[in-house]
Amino acid sequence: MNRPVQILTLAVIFLFAAVGKAEAYDFSAANDDGVTIYYNIVDGNAEVTSEYELSGGSYSGDITIPSSVNNDGTTYNVTGIGQYAFDCSFTTSITIPGSVTSIGKCAFLDCSTLTSIDVASSNSNYCSQDGVLFSKDKTTIVCCPGGKAGTYTIPSSVTSIGDHAFYDCYGLTSVIIPEGVTSIENHAFSGCSRLASVTIPNSVTSIGDCAFSSCISLPYVNIPSSVTSIGRIAFINCSSLTSINVASSNADYCSQDGVLFNKDKTTILYCPVGKTGAYTIPEGVTSIEEHAFGDRSSLTSVAIPSSVTSIGDHAFYYCRGLTSVSIPGSVTRIGIQAFYSCRRLTSVIIPEGVTSIGVSAFGDCSRLTSITIPNSVTSIGDCAFSSCISLTSIFSYITDLFAIGEYDFSFNENATLYVPQGTKEAYDTTAYWSNFANIVEMVPYDVDCDGEVNAWDVKAIIEKLLELFTEVFNQTAADVNGDGEIDVVDAVLMAEQILTGGNGSRELPAMRHAADDGTASLYSENIAARGGRQTTLPIYMKNENTIAGIQFDLVLPDGVTIATNDEGELVGEMASRGARLSLRGNRLDDGTYRFVAMSMEGENVSDNEGEVINLTLDVANDVAYGDYTIEIKEVRLAEDGNTQTLVADAHTSTLTITDPSAITTIKTKSDPKTYNLRGQEVKSPQRGIVIKDGKKVLVK
Repeated sequence: MNRPVQILTLAVIFLFAAVGKAEAYDFSAANDDGVTIYYNIVDGNAEVTSEYELSGGSYSGDITIPSSVNNDGTTYNVTGIGQYAFDCSFTTSITIPGSVTSIGKCAFLDCSTLTSIDVASSNSNYCSQDGVLFSKDKTTIVCCPGGKAGTYTIPSSVTSIGDHAFYDCYGLTSVIIPEGVTSIENHAFSGCSRLASVTIPNSVTSIGDCAFSSCISLPYVNIPSSVTSIGRIAFINCSSLTSINVASSNADYCSQDGVLFNKDKTTILYCPVGKTGAYTIPEGVTSIEEHAFGDRSSLTSVAIPSSVTSIGDHAFYYCRGLTSVSIPGSVTRIGIQAFYSCRRLTSVIIPEGVTSIGVSAFGDCSRLTSITIPNSVTSIGDCAFSSCISLTSIFSYITDLFAIGEYDFSFNENATLYVPQGTKEAYDTTAYWSNFANIVEMVPYDVDCDGEVNAWDVKAIIEKLLELFTEVFNQTAADVNGDGEIDVVDAVLMAEQILTGGNGSRELPAMRHAADDGTASLYSENIAARGGRQTTLPIYMKNENTIAGIQFDLVLPDGVTIATNDEGELVGEMASRGARLSLRGNRLDDGTYRFVAMSMEGENVSDNEGEVINLTLDVANDVAYGDYTIEIKEVRLAEDGNTQTLVADAHTSTLTITDPSAITTIKTKSDPKTYNLRGQEVKSPQRGIVIKDGKKVLVK
């Protein structure tokens, strides 16, 4: 059962508790077995119903419905079974007479003890086989009793699996659908919690809304080429589902890495609930469909490409594990409840270009501390940011002000609202912006919101990159070059603004990939170390232009860490070539190390190739002998005089943990004819493992 239904169910329960149950029948009468059955009079005939509205729970055991019933001297033909008539009952079997011509929607819903529905052979509209209810010609399966268990094979005559046909058949583990079935209707298998296998034949053309919702044991679904229509949230709440695989010949849909897309891959339709960790939406996707990522508790981050223009309703609804999401500037609409109850999100920047923020779009994001609203926004839906109880800073760049709803920021009135210069009076007098007790005008480029632009703002950017900054942080101000990302280039440009008294650049929003023109790279060479010892990891840089700032992530093998000093700071230094820059680093929550090097005085590293940074590694005693990978990635370089971010490729090298007994030590550093592990001759080896006379030797 999905969450909106659960909420509605609770509301109904509380309503009944408050006002009592409402009777749903016109009269009741006992059948030949003495069982009381409830009826409504419909068009002069009797229709079986429940004792109370929305509940058939008064029924239990074996129920035989008569073909006619007498009430107050009037005899009625029993021609129908109303919707929800036996809902939630403890019925074990139901016998339907030949007189019944209509059976309402969900008549046998949630009957978990029901094992058999038997229809009189004289019935002209329905029939039964093995206790399962079908249309008379056996082309539509109407209802499989909720108590059915194990494997069920649908008869070959069936062409349609009806609405709610297998709804909440908790005991079913496998269903075999025969060739010839063309449609799987709405909620057909919804709530089949033990269903672990279902075969969809190549004759099926349509899969209805919620068709497999809450099938929590289903690990994968194969969609054949014949399917032309898949309904809304067809696979929602399938918590074990990790892969939806679409036949390559399907003309309307496709899949990539188990994720469902439309055929041309412009719309992402559904990411399986079982997907975990980080997910990157492919470039070219323009729309994120409603509920595409809804209720993914194990999803931690989503990268949205710049091709996306619309984030659909409920797209990331209840993604309780989502810690970060970057919304690109191409997005114009954020749908209803798009990020509702994403309770691990701490900061969101809504980019310039977004015009509409939907109802409750960020409601109940209880850890959200900061939100940025661009000037392009023209409408904010009701309760858009309500119940964001940790919100302390709201940066609104809206200048053409409009009234918002009374509850758009409910429970957030004590947060500081930062507004453009010269607009405070307008915010103070516009509903319901005026609810904020603290409205402050922003100073351009004031990153730490202290009212001044100075070296502290550069420090704030660096510490934010290193995940050390915990104070108020204006991310729009920090994005000095306006490329939508905050990196070392912004810190360098901010320092330049302070040194020159400039007004910022914001003129080159693009990144440039270093590999495209070979202008720069950051790398390490293969090194050796012994367990329980320290060793030095040199970082080299090749650059054709002067570099004013360096940023990179370093991934080390288990058991190897960056050494720390008595103050807990990482031990590393700039080599002589980079001595004019200052180095800072931190170990991030995922174990990756991040380093930033730059100068507050406008210094740089001249164009050349060579050692630029030295880091000290600690190797644990218990690290086994062998080769391990060191990776340098997420390299961002700031070219002197250029506001673009230069992105360099990732690089890997080998760390060899050595057995001291297998290595010869060279006592001089000038032995001729030595080679590195790549086979290149080294004239004067400085440190590490080299090849000499066909043997590995360690230069100390």
